[in-house]
Amino acid sequence: MKCFHANQPTRFGIAFQLMALVLFYVGSKGAWAAASCVGEARVYEIYFPTSISVPRDAPVGTLLTPWKTTAGSVQWTCTVTNAYLGAAATTSAYNQASGVTTTYNGATVSVYKTNVAGVGIALAHRDLMGVSWKGWLDLKNYWYGGWWGNWTTGINWGVQVVSALVKTDAIAATGRIPAVTVAQTAVVTTREGGGPADPASPVPNTLSYHNIAAPISIVPLSCTVPDVAVDLGEVATAGFKGVGSSAGNRNFNFNLNNCPAGMRSVSLQVHPTNGILAGTVDVAKLNANSSAKGVGVKLQWANGNPLTLDAKSQVADYQGQAISIPLKWNAAYYQADKIIQPGTANASFEVTLFYE
Repeated sequence: MKCFHANQPTRFGIAFQLMALVLFYVGSKGAWAAASCVGEARVYEIYFPTSISVPRDAPVGTLLTPWKTTAGSVQWTCTVTNAYLGAAATTSAYNQASGVTTTYNGATVSVYKTNVAGVGIALAHRDLMGVSWKGWLDLKNYWYGGWWGNWTTGINWGVQVVSALVKTDAIAATGRIPAVTVAQTAVVTTREGGGPADPASPVPNTLSYHNIAAPISIVPLSCTVPDVAVDLGEVATAGFKGVGSSAGNRNFNFNLNNCPAGMRSVSLQVHPTNGILAGTVDVAKLNANSSAKGVGVKLQWANGNPLTLDAKSQVADYQGQAISIPLKWNAAYYQADKIIQPGTANASFEVTLFYE
């Protein structure tokens, strides 16, 4: 008898736990959810250009393609029991946010990283409910829609996706974006109305795919620029005529080779590596290993026009065409002090090119 009484609380505890489990299961909104849709899954093709040329210095956020919109129509007629239902969209192959956003028809749109560094894809969607299209929404990396409800009568649904390629960072090398699925759309059911913490379940016969139709080549645009060495030769101190005079003049070409078509402009900026000589305007200080004193090196255009150091100037001969451009410059020693000390005299310059 003692053994029988000792075991009774254990059996009661097990029965209570089973009852709690049953009550929890019955209380879940999604437990008895049933959704039915008339319609079928579809595949949509997004036709971006198959080759895109990008100026190297185009600002981050620049659209690299026009916006492309997939066809929008009534796709499904659905009813649901004991759950929320609505049209929704989510990312697919590319779902890592780049940190860059853009806008489309008033909506702030996330840009997702692609497999090509510096190139992202912006994705937005809008939903059809009944007979009217709703506003554009950011397309998120989880199932999301703007209109949810417990619809016990048949409601028409549709989803439309819009996308564009966007510059998200420096594009250092040619790349290739494959033909992949970038978005999925469907009628989905959820327990609470959607969100990262409320996973949605697509109704199977509504799950549709939005694919890049063909691979895309990404080509960064820039000119080819060789290093240039200019020999000013040996110059006698007697060749100078006083402070502000020049000697050892040499004309030379600074060549911008194979500049591609398709850019709006090419600009350059010339910087003296060791800085500007004190007390002068646009005269480069000699390198630290030079032994001469009282002189610097001055650059100007070969026609005598000044070349302003550390200032950005546009290359007028580039007008969007494929071209090689010889920039005709002149270099000379410049007397900065009354007394010149003979010795080696070398200076160097860095030229930065800007492409837009």
